[in-house]
Amino acid sequence: MTCTDSPALSAKHAPRGASSAARTYVLAGLFLAALAALGCAGEINVENGETTSGETATDPTATEETCDPGAVAPEPDPAPVALTGVQSGCFIGNTLHLEALVDDVAHYVVLDIDEEGIARAAAVLDDLLGSASLTEAGPGLFARLRADDTGASLDVIDAAEPTAPKLLSNTPLPGTFDGDLALAASQGHVFYCARPSPEEKGKLYSVDLADPKLPAEPESIDTFACYFYGENTYSAAGASLMHWNHPTGNYVQDAYLYTLSPGAAKNIVDYGYNQTGVHMYGNVVSAAMSETRTVLDAENKTLFLLLDSEGSSGDPKKPSFTWASFAVSTERHLLTVADTTAYLVTPEGLRAYDITDLVNPVLTGYEATFPEAQGALRAIATSPRYLALADEKGTLFLAPRDTSGPVAPLVVHGPEYAPPAKPSDCDD
Repeated sequence: MTCTDSPALSAKHAPRGASSAARTYVLAGLFLAALAALGCAGEINVENGETTSGETATDPTATEETCDPGAVAPEPDPAPVALTGVQSGCFIGNTLHLEALVDDVAHYVVLDIDEEGIARAAAVLDDLLGSASLTEAGPGLFARLRADDTGASLDVIDAAEPTAPKLLSNTPLPGTFDGDLALAASQGHVFYCARPSPEEKGKLYSVDLADPKLPAEPESIDTFACYFYGENTYSAAGASLMHWNHPTGNYVQDAYLYTLSPGAAKNIVDYGYNQTGVHMYGNVVSAAMSETRTVLDAENKTLFLLLDSEGSSGDPKKPSFTWASFAVSTERHLLTVADTTAYLVTPEGLRAYDITDLVNPVLTGYEATFPEAQGALRAIATSPRYLALADEKGTLFLAPRDTSGPVAPLVVHGPEYAPPAKPSDCDD
């Protein structure tokens, strides 16, 4: 640190009514204090107020430089965990469970995220490989539906300790599964759609998880919830199950929403529309849902179809579904829905609409950007605090839901990582 001489202090800044000598003393003392704060000492000539550099102060009120010897210089940051290829995920409390690569090898990864948003790899597991899109089926109990070339299966996972999940059971499921695998849950049961055989229409099945280590046999529910030919896309959140068709020719666009319980499926929305009607809605291209709200993004450049999982209240001002305008940009598409907030990707960044009131959605002030994202973003998981997103390279981003601004790729540290300590005041 370098100290330099300072020009004489002007007496015109002294308090009114003070004598010239008093003003000189006051200003000299203030200047000495400023020098001491910089780790320097000055010699004060109290007769003319001038200062000269020196090793000691002649002012009897001056004190020696002090510092905090207890502060510790920061240690070098350890190398972060090489987390790439993120595919799916689920928040459980303050942990984020991921299907991802670590050092280019597939793992089930658990990230522990602290109050400052610092992520640590709390667990890197090999016995839970596969999708980490979990559905809560009870206190500390989660389930997931998986399918590959050998068939489909239901996993039940104990996540009472979120940083140390354990596989309780893996049960093969009969039937043919089409498109996206959706798993709903209610009252200790999980629900899914499947066709008994490739030639039959789909059915809704329920599995009782009263004994999570030995789930009951799947039972079909008498409902039209999954009773369709052709291509459909399914999605689920909590006890809600929704799907829409992919119409061809003269078929209309359909959208359906159900609330499920053991042995029953309550139809909330059963809606079909002419894609080339007066509003030129177009086909549905994507959808996202939370436990309370569902949003379908059609080819129309402004209108979105909004659904309320709780159904109609009978009040015409509070319908169970409606078309609403999201006019934030003509170049926009739906990213995800968290609680009662819909997030849209626009050229300016990620924007948010409050859709608590379906009829009157409100554009919020939220705007997040991702300067380092490569390609389109996709939603991995949501929590009350964060949106977990990944780009086309599988790079993970953790966007705070209550803070606008640029979001950088998430740095994942090892489990023993501690933030650097505050530098010592004595380092200079």
